[in-house]
Amino acid sequence: MPPSFTFESLLEYFKDHPVKVLVAVASAVLISKFLANTAKASKKTKPSVPASQPSTSPAATVTKKTEPPAAPLVYDKNAALSPEEYRHFRLREKIIVSHNTRIFRFDLQTPETVLGLPIGKHIMLSATIDGKEISRAYTPISSNDDLGKVDFMIKVYPQGAMSKYVDGLNIGDTLAMKGPRGRFEYKKGMKRAFGMLAGGTGITPMLQVAKAVLKDSTDPTEFSLIFANVSADDILLKSDIDEMTAKHPNFKAYYVLNEAPEGWTGGVGFI
Repeated sequence: MPPSFTFESLLEYFKDHPVKVLVAVASAVLISKFLANTAKASKKTKPSVPASQPSTSPAATVTKKTEPPAAPLVYDKNAALSPEEYRHFRLREKIIVSHNTRIFRFDLQTPETVLGLPIGKHIMLSATIDGKEISRAYTPISSNDDLGKVDFMIKVYPQGAMSKYVDGLNIGDTLAMKGPRGRFEYKKGMKRAFGMLAGGTGITPMLQVAKAVLKDSTDPTEFSLIFANVSADDILLKSDIDEMTAKHPNFKAYYVLNEAPEGWTGGVGFI
């Protein structure tokens, strides 16, 4: 509406915008009727029961509905991880992937210990940094098949408290971990296909699910991955992705770059 609400200005606005005015009036009428009907309904009361006659209405007995108790945490007590407490694992190796990305390999309790992370779950890493308890969620690039170890691919950010802390660990130092965590857990046959969109180290939870499913030749679940990065050098685990694409017809990957080199045949731009 115009800022000056004179009769002449309103008339002029109606001439220029007749549809808008009619829609506004109709909406106001409908809202008014709805509020009036609601007010009438709220005034209605149930018929009273004479004092001499005991009430036989089911409403006379009020039963309070209670929520069922939460399901207890179920996990393999022989696994390395615990969802109830943080456990400390020793850094065995640090592998340089790029100028700002590393693979951190931690030892489990024994060379034969299973990590115990269901498909689709993640792990919480925790540390005291500058006097504050900091926790972050990470998905390992290793699986339960890799006994005695767990690998994390982490990109170190200048302002990333946890990534900088982990990068500063020396071989032999320990890091607190707890898991499994997360609401999603893959079950065979739960979906016909998955569409995946990832950028940078966000590829790790995607590959965790896809790799595990593709190991089962009887699982026909399809995967379509769009993986976005700044440049070609930033594409993490590209050899793994290309190998999965070549071996499995139900897995397809499409790369998108913000800074594409000459001759690039993938996508270009932001996701």
